[in-house]
Amino acid sequence: MKKVLWSCFIVLFLFFGGVVAVKAQESHRVLLLGDSLTALADWPNYLDYDHALLAKGGVGPNWVVAELGKMEVSGDIANYDTAVVWIGVNDPYQALSGIPEIYRILHSHDIKIVGITQYLPRCNPGRSSQKNTPQFNVIVRTQADVVVDLAIDPDFVDETGVIKTEVVVDCVHLNWPIMSEIVARKINLAIEELWFVPSTATPTVTPTATVKPLIPTTTAMPTIEVVQNGETKKVNNFGIYLLVSILVVGLVKIIIPSK
Repeated sequence: MKKVLWSCFIVLFLFFGGVVAVKAQESHRVLLLGDSLTALADWPNYLDYDHALLAKGGVGPNWVVAELGKMEVSGDIANYDTAVVWIGVNDPYQALSGIPEIYRILHSHDIKIVGITQYLPRCNPGRSSQKNTPQFNVIVRTQADVVVDLAIDPDFVDETGVIKTEVVVDCVHLNWPIMSEIVARKINLAIEELWFVPSTATPTVTPTATVKPLIPTTTAMPTIEVVQNGETKKVNNFGIYLLVSILVVGLVKIIIPSK
């Protein structure tokens, strides 16, 4: 009898611990900062986290800095845990000073940063303004908390760092019906690494040389559907998946006690 009660206690402890962990992930607030690659795209719809959009087509980092200043004055900036910063394609030269300032503001409010490096566009990739792109990417890799490194990602670029023809609709804008889920999955994994997966390496640059290109899939991770602000969204369900496995093991030990 004592073994049964002890097993029940452990199962209940793990159950409520798992519920708290999943609830924390559902309530995680993400701020998306960017230009047309964010504002005119639908990849945010595939994120596993509640988010707000602060993005505008055709702008550079200075516009984002100004908007963050308004959020500091209003106090709204305190509502966010993580910021995804994907900006710099319109003016790589301005980004050299603008990105560090964006990162400084976010870090001063204890907001962790998912930085996204910039690939070279197909139109005139060697033009003078794009010569700043490698330096811009170094800033992202060294100052962001975690990096989604599209500049070297074989899902996006060829061996020279230029965006692949098959993934864009023009010189620089991605073909969103094809690429949205891939972009969102990479960002979801980056946020999980920051907050929900123990890690000793900060920042971590993804992908590594051993990572194979991803293809769109809906079976990579167990999910559940939740309703947030009237919209049904898929939420990462790994915690519940693990919890159910533990419950099954616990029940088996109760039903078939060891001799």
